[in-house]
Amino acid sequence: MPSHGRTAVQRTHQSLRTEALLGQAWLDPHWKITSGTVRKLYARLGLASKRRTAQRDLKALAAEGLLTACGPESQRYYVLDRTRMTVSASGGAPYV
Repeated sequence: MPSHGRTAVQRTHQSLRTEALLGQAWLDPHWKITSGTVRKLYARLGLASKRRTAQRDLKALAAEGLLTACGPESQRYYVLDRTRMTVSASGGAPYV
């Protein structure tokens, strides 16, 4: 079948995790995001639930400016930087 110039978007495990994490943070603006809460979210969705994966995802989103790191390293949590995200015109989920 011809593709008509369209390219299918490949959704990776990383993009699914990022979408789930940011979506949950958007729905609960007071959520203190820790590696433990992220692991529970991922496990509930059938995604990777290792501590190191959660930590790596949180640090990556903080480096992009989407999350803000708070507290000392041993008690680190993150919060959503809502100024960096917008809501779709239909009032649906946020997008970056």
